[in-house]
Amino acid sequence: MERTGKVTRRNPTGQAPGRSQHGSRGASRVSRGQGRAGHSLTVSDGHVETIDEHYESEEDSTYRPGMEPVETPYDGEDDDISEGSDDNDALERIEELLRQYHQDRQRRRARRASRGASRRGSRVSPRGSIEPQGGRGAEVPIIRISKYLKEARDLGCKPFDGTGDISVAAEWIKRFNEAALDMQLPPNMKLRVATRLLEGMASTWWDGAKGKYGEAVTWENFRQEFFSQYYSDFEVNLKRREYTTLIQGGECTVKELEHKFRKLAEFIPEYICDENRMVNHFWNALDLDIRERATQLPNMTFSQVVEQGLKGEKEWEERKRRNAEEAKKRKWENHGPQ
Repeated sequence: MERTGKVTRRNPTGQAPGRSQHGSRGASRVSRGQGRAGHSLTVSDGHVETIDEHYESEEDSTYRPGMEPVETPYDGEDDDISEGSDDNDALERIEELLRQYHQDRQRRRARRASRGASRRGSRVSPRGSIEPQGGRGAEVPIIRISKYLKEARDLGCKPFDGTGDISVAAEWIKRFNEAALDMQLPPNMKLRVATRLLEGMASTWWDGAKGKYGEAVTWENFRQEFFSQYYSDFEVNLKRREYTTLIQGGECTVKELEHKFRKLAEFIPEYICDENRMVNHFWNALDLDIRERATQLPNMTFSQVVEQGLKGEKEWEERKRRNAEEAKKRKWENHGPQ
């Protein structure tokens, strides 16, 4: 007899179980246990099958990942129902096996559901955080610091080692703030990215400075400590003195003077807020030969005074070129070709 998980029995007369010699329970379909959900039996030609079993056979006909076979109590068991036993005993035995089968099937379904939930229960958002499926639960951040560091470097942020004067520190914090704005970094992420860009003496300084805040350190804490360390009153006063004594000299061009002027003015807010003071200071810083060939207009803006300086510089350069040609011509006339 082939073992298929169902029990087939032949009586001595060769008839299928559930059929008398007179056919009183013959080939017609017989149902028992109608009050039990999922356990209605169908008996036809000696084959016993439940409705749930029929659908389960079709549902599990295709293998899916995670569907490991589960041994049931009747797998590998020879169900030997002795010939001549009562039909009711056989059916009760079959019902018992089917009950055990359904329990095993429910356990398999529970395991598959658990594995499926673990695969489908969450998704990764574009910004690198896990969002629970259906909006359930709190967001759990996954911070990919290397991604943000690469973006910051691509936007012009360089490592800061704490060397150089106040201008180097000012340029670094300015570049970083611009990059953080472009990247739309929140304050907590700004803190992490900025501190990863510290190297050498700057990294050592921050390791000591952050100790007073513990785990509650914020971006504002970093900013205050940074300015306190690299924007000291002594450094600011040096830049202020350099600004007030700035003059064009030597080979310095008007454009180079303008660049120095603007960089130093960042440390003197009162000059930046008063354009007239900036205009007057820049005009007086120009070389005398350039000022003589420029025009000082009333109520000039800073851009206009720079433009006048460039105009005077061009005329002065042209004058020097003509003087050099005239000197060379006189020398040739007096001494002939050399």
